[in-house]
Amino acid sequence: MEAACGAILAAGRPLHAGEILEILLARGFTLPGRDPVAALNTRLWKRSGPGGPLLRVAEATYALAGLEAGAGMARPVRGYDPDA
Repeated sequence: MEAACGAILAAGRPLHAGEILEILLARGFTLPGRDPVAALNTRLWKRSGPGGPLLRVAEATYALAGLEAGAGMARPVRGYDPDA
């Protein structure tokens, strides 16, 4: 999770789970499973709820929580429910 947050911070904008995975793979991380993007997306989604380090701003796309929209980080999608 820390590495994913670092990737988003370095990019300065919200990233899709696929983009985050590419960055993590380039840094030597691995994710098990038949669909690593889906596995990563699930992990990111679980940490994008209230009090979490991430905001889900679009389908499989995440920004860092606590950063202002003017800093390149958008607000979460209206009506998004992380428990749904």
